[in-house]
Amino acid sequence: MKKMDEMEQAHTLQAIRITFLYSMIFEIVYWIMECITAKELVTKDSIMFFLIITQGVVLLLSQLFLKGKVGASKGILGIIAAFVFALIALAVGFFLMK
Repeated sequence: MKKMDEMEQAHTLQAIRITFLYSMIFEIVYWIMECITAKELVTKDSIMFFLIITQGVVLLLSQLFLKGKVGASKGILGIIAAFVFALIALAVGFFLMK
């Protein structure tokens, strides 16, 4: 298998970004429709809220990690900040579910 050249890598990266954007838009619209149907901000039977939050956190953490491998990151402080953000988001989500 041959290695991808820069143009192929750019196209692959753009396709991944578009796919991520599409899935986030779909999930947010679906979550809003669930909230309207249930007449609650966070529906108690839905995992969609946590999926939306965790996708963003995984994106942030992976970017920090991969940028750290090439030396263009804020280092461990950025990763710690992302984990703190994730814990706060999950705590708020659990609070809204109860």
